[in-house]
Amino acid sequence: MKAKIVSYFAGMLFMITFGIMDNAFLVKGMDWFNPLVDMFSDPKLSAMIGNTISDVIGAVAGVIVSWIFLKLFKVTPSEHILVEILGVVTGCLIPIFIYLI
Repeated sequence: MKAKIVSYFAGMLFMITFGIMDNAFLVKGMDWFNPLVDMFSDPKLSAMIGNTISDVIGAVAGVIVSWIFLKLFKVTPSEHILVEILGVVTGCLIPIFIYLI
């Protein structure tokens, strides 16, 4: 049972990390590139650039964290779609809760 829970967590970890970094850096990415985007006066462009930056940071961080976890615990991650969905929802909600606090 413990091995199955670790396997589920391993499957969720990339998506949790991605969700956290994606939401956290979405706001920061928009802040960092707003002066550049303001030249074009298009807030949608700012949102797209911020989203691109946060996606890249989230993907890179997710791969690194997942790789470290898998090497440390020597488990095979669960690749069930519900595990990934739960992971990304959890990861996206964490920065929202932190922001609200």
